[in-house]
Amino acid sequence: MKDLQSKTINKKNLETARQNEKLLSVAAQSAQMLVETSDWKEKIYDVLKLLGEAAEASHAYLFENHVDENGIEVSSLRYEWENPNHNISSHVSDFQNVPLKHEEMMQWYKVLSSGKPYYDSTDEFPEEWANKESRKEIKTLLDVPIFVDGAWWGVIGLDDCTRIKPWSQVEVNAIQIAAGLLGAVIKRQKSDEVIKASEEKFQTTFHESLVPMVIGRVSDRIILDVNPAFTNLTGFTREESVNHYPTELGIWANQAEREQHRETLNRQGYLREFKAHLRKKSGDVAVVLLSVSTVKVNLEECLLYTIYEITQLENALNELQDKNNELERFTYTVSHDLKAPLITI
Repeated sequence: MKDLQSKTINKKNLETARQNEKLLSVAAQSAQMLVETSDWKEKIYDVLKLLGEAAEASHAYLFENHVDENGIEVSSLRYEWENPNHNISSHVSDFQNVPLKHEEMMQWYKVLSSGKPYYDSTDEFPEEWANKESRKEIKTLLDVPIFVDGAWWGVIGLDDCTRIKPWSQVEVNAIQIAAGLLGAVIKRQKSDEVIKASEEKFQTTFHESLVPMVIGRVSDRIILDVNPAFTNLTGFTREESVNHYPTELGIWANQAEREQHRETLNRQGYLREFKAHLRKKSGDVAVVLLSVSTVKVNLEECLLYTIYEITQLENALNELQDKNNELERFTYTVSHDLKAPLITI
């Protein structure tokens, strides 16, 4: 009798160990899926399927918190996996705009909003929550909060519609790992989307600007992009400029100015209206004012050159200076001639 009990216990322990190993393996697979994808939404169903199958649950699901049209905090089902071996019904509409702060569900709300997992029988939930047909089938659930940037974003969880299941610590840990990874991936993707939108806006402004502009990489000074206004000014096409050094274009007409501009840029990190002479493709020299600032393009540190041509203004100033000099000479001559008779008297 004792041998039989011992064998039974050993068999149960072996099954538990295998189940735990399976759950840990699933957690690792889920992590790899989420880390490698550029859009977590493309892999979330696969992640839920892995977790649901490993835990032998009826459903695996993902809820997102939001505010409804009345300004009330609610949560809605976004993604779901259903166990095909469990004869259950499910209506997504029953899980849309579910109030988070229901009076009789405050324990659930307090636990999750504090960052802790909630796992219990749905017998504890109010009738109002369970009066939908699809919810009546749920006997027990395991919910884990997802936090993004410190804010409660939503819930990932499992439920069982066949039995009141005592969730193991390994199952809880597996869902917590998935929740933590999802929070990090959602944060990363949001940041990437902000950066992408910002870069797209910058690129649009860059290419549509009437002011000549150049983007150069900080690390090696290679030209990464030029706008049409730069081509109009210099005569160098985008194809002739991109992935080339400025020295290859021979655009600096005065090497002393080139060295001075680099020294100033290295010292203070930017330039404001630095006067320089640039050689055009035709060989003509343009007088310009350079302003340089640092920008990030595709997460790479770059320099943005803004170029204002002042050749005509410079020529006009030189011409005015020449006339002023001529006037001074004429004035001196007239004054000298007028004084000469007085000296002889």
